[in-house]
Amino acid sequence: MDDQPSHRIHISDMLILLSRRRQGEEGVSRVRQKEKPSSLHTMARRRQLFLVLLALSITGFIDHVNAEANEIESSGESPAHMPDSEGIESDEKSKSEESADATEGAPGGGGEKCKDRHDLCKFWSSIGECGTNKEWMEDHCPVSCDVCNGTMTCIDRHRLCNFWAAIRECETNAVWMLSNCARSCKACKGKSISSHGGSRADGGFREEDCTFVTTHEDTSHRKTISINDVRNSNANFNCAPTQQPPNCNRNLCYHLRFRTFDGTCNNLKESMAGSAFTALMRLKAAALRQWTQRPDFLFHPVETIFSGCFAASSLLFLPAVRIQIPHHSNALLMQWGQFIAHDMAKTTMLNNQECAACTSNQGRCFSVFLSRSDPTFGRFMCLPVARSTPVCGTGISNFREQYNENTAYIDGSMIYGSSDRDQFLFRQGAFLKTKLVNSRVFPPIDKNNNVVAGDDRANIFVGLAALHTLFLRQHNRIAATLQRVNPHWDQERIFHESRKILGAILQRITYTEYLPRVLGDEFERRIGAYPGYDNQTDPAVANEFTSCAFRFGHGMIQEFYPFLNERFQHVGGIPFNEGMFKSQHIINNGIDPLLRGLITLPAKMPQRLTPAVTERIFGNSDLGSINIQRGRDHGVPPYTKWRKFCGLPEVKDFSDLNSTMSNKVIIDNLKVIYKHVDAIDMYVGSLLEDPVRDSLVGPTLGCIIGEQFKRTRNGDRFFYENEKVFNGEQLRQIKKITMARVLCDAGDHFAFVPRKAFNVFKPTSSADLLRCDEIPDIDYNVWKEELAI
Repeated sequence: MDDQPSHRIHISDMLILLSRRRQGEEGVSRVRQKEKPSSLHTMARRRQLFLVLLALSITGFIDHVNAEANEIESSGESPAHMPDSEGIESDEKSKSEESADATEGAPGGGGEKCKDRHDLCKFWSSIGECGTNKEWMEDHCPVSCDVCNGTMTCIDRHRLCNFWAAIRECETNAVWMLSNCARSCKACKGKSISSHGGSRADGGFREEDCTFVTTHEDTSHRKTISINDVRNSNANFNCAPTQQPPNCNRNLCYHLRFRTFDGTCNNLKESMAGSAFTALMRLKAAALRQWTQRPDFLFHPVETIFSGCFAASSLLFLPAVRIQIPHHSNALLMQWGQFIAHDMAKTTMLNNQECAACTSNQGRCFSVFLSRSDPTFGRFMCLPVARSTPVCGTGISNFREQYNENTAYIDGSMIYGSSDRDQFLFRQGAFLKTKLVNSRVFPPIDKNNNVVAGDDRANIFVGLAALHTLFLRQHNRIAATLQRVNPHWDQERIFHESRKILGAILQRITYTEYLPRVLGDEFERRIGAYPGYDNQTDPAVANEFTSCAFRFGHGMIQEFYPFLNERFQHVGGIPFNEGMFKSQHIINNGIDPLLRGLITLPAKMPQRLTPAVTERIFGNSDLGSINIQRGRDHGVPPYTKWRKFCGLPEVKDFSDLNSTMSNKVIIDNLKVIYKHVDAIDMYVGSLLEDPVRDSLVGPTLGCIIGEQFKRTRNGDRFFYENEKVFNGEQLRQIKKITMARVLCDAGDHFAFVPRKAFNVFKPTSSADLLRCDEIPDIDYNVWKEELAI
């Protein structure tokens, strides 16, 4: 947690609090006099008594609190900060909690909307109005008076929660307080699941029980996993832990409206479907020997298969062959693919430093051995490759399975993280944490001048860091707009609504702008129109997708990326390898020059890898060989098996490759390296296929990529086109969004953008440029919720 000032309470603070409380209550009396004059004198006497009793208790209370303060400061249990006098003197009014429409006859709802009808309801409730003016308050402030039913256990996790709530910490330090002092902050109204239960016969809850909007997920009943838990388990036990399935009914009202951070309870019947910190699923059984958990091909004669790993990578490096993209996509398309890949999957790795000796190191390493005659790597014995971390409990008496740290959904995991315990690293109330450098907004910056984001791979390339910066700004822009539209929303409500909208933007761009370009004519066949949410579809990321198929984007990496100014004139650039783990390039120059360069740089076809990838990546390594070895480590079946899986003509002999690979030299080289057609690695064979018409990839890759994104969409209850996620008008606004609009909204100062941001734009022609005010934008007024005062 950030710097925490002392929590010692002084008499001056309490006197200021009393003064402000008295002023606030006098203001409330004036308001309430118009609405309820009959109770004015009663309320005034009760408040005077309240102030007298509070003043008399201050002296003894201060000594008690100060005695506990030292313990609090050392334990880290307290809020991130306590308010100073200026904070206490700020506006006393609390933001009310909004509520959803209840079905007619819902418990506690009286057949009407269960919502507070005044923005002072929470304050009136805090001074006892729900008891002394019961009839009026329950009619006008049902949420604040606990009349509405809920599904959350309402607890405080600290003994000083009531005091902190009294001095407005629920507003000024909302993120911490709403997680740890939910009861005192009145963040979880209604029936307690432990005592009353819902309207079902078994005490469970129904959708109609959720008569108001709750923004807090109670995870006190289960142990959630943070990224530190994964790191510690990996370091100490060489395996990755899976998380405990939750009881989705316990937080039903939250789950119906908002995503969890870890993806649990997206599917209310299968709580772990698509969640983070679980094993990758498989489309086909692993090609592993069960008793050793080593790739099956290692038990074939070495000269027939194993010798082909580094040689097979050379098939992908043919600098003399220049394949021009057949349609007008640009390098920003490549960068978007990496951004979304990091949203959907992150495979935990063992420590690569333990593999420098080129040994198996008790099965932890799977290095690529090299030839002394190789002109680039001949001075090395091997390329060290650490194996992927197995899921704890696998790989001994059962098949070894790999681990996904992120949720399988397109939900912004790379921005927000995938654990509720990690959210405080990136959040500041309704907004994401930022750092201001040269009047530009960036994510937080570490000591190495790299950005800090929800995924620790954000700095792999400076273009990826630029997209992280772009969408952090977009979230904060959305949050600021919703705060203006709905000033009565608290910080939690604004954050979760903004996160939901940003997730919809990511989905919209991916399915309408990115995937049609990747799959070409195969898009309609492999993905097609949205049929609606299907709770029988498993959205989990397939091992073969993340370890092989979606790595096609590595072939789109280019040697050099230009920088352009606002007039789209070249002002420099950066070689790919110099842009790795060096985000200071965008911190010093802003993100616009690089983004303009990506827009104007034609995309590269992925069927061949550049020297930046095969010779100089990570200093001196070969990403092609690593990708091949990763597929073998994961036990991905060979290329020929996937032809049959995808319903494509089977390949039984090298001559059958003529139907899918037009380059005869490639086929001849495959014969030399692999000896047998069934030995061709999936990554190699599928990447070398001729691309489908108007596509970036061949039919096999198109099949696996399409299969994954179809399941990801159809199995996501929060996919933006699901009619229960947004209302009709909100969905119409979401459908306006484009990548071009995001560049206008969140770039440094984009004034003109191409109509289609993934189209190549030639700086010599401005015909395709539009002013930003000509690009459709979302009208956030359709999210406005009126208070019926």
